[in-house]
Amino acid sequence: MAANSTLDASESEVDYFNDKELESYLASEEFQIDEKKDTSFKCLYCPKVCLSKRGMTRHVNCKHPEKSVQKPKQQQKVTAEEILPLDKFKTILGNCLAILSKDECYPTEITSSFNVNHHDVSPYYETLYDVIKPLVVSFKLKGDAEKFYPSFLSTVTEAMFPGLDGFCSNVLRYELANHVLAFLSKAKLVNNTIELDYAIV
Repeated sequence: MAANSTLDASESEVDYFNDKELESYLASEEFQIDEKKDTSFKCLYCPKVCLSKRGMTRHVNCKHPEKSVQKPKQQQKVTAEEILPLDKFKTILGNCLAILSKDECYPTEITSSFNVNHHDVSPYYETLYDVIKPLVVSFKLKGDAEKFYPSFLSTVTEAMFPGLDGFCSNVLRYELANHVLAFLSKAKLVNNTIELDYAIV
């Protein structure tokens, strides 16, 4: 009796091919290999046969490295200025200050420190930008949001925000990390929280 193409879970017994039926089934059109469509790749240096060009390349690179013709990977030439222009960075920094100056989670003496009229970023935003440029390029090439935060926070220190005390500098650098990452990953900021589900990396 021929095997069922689909098995019913309620069946107590499963039918199997006998030798003759199996031979007949394997000879059927379903199992015929069209010789014109043979896509096997034969190694030039040994009897190995691979089913794909990629597999053959891997085989040659591994087993016959002296014959391997590996092309060096071309590094993507991308600059921080193309990814995050300086004027855009200044706008992001200004937006962070504006948000923090209105944040009701902090007392007035803290929020007033972030007031744009009180705190001017002009003397230092270019220096700050130069510091984060390698992080911007690295994120563009690797797209790793989890590594971006610790890298950003270890690179951008509290001392880089002259005119703000240690607490306010710390708050601003976390806010800035969020906004820069949101920009780089094209994510949405919802209630000042990054929604990476929307990211298009």
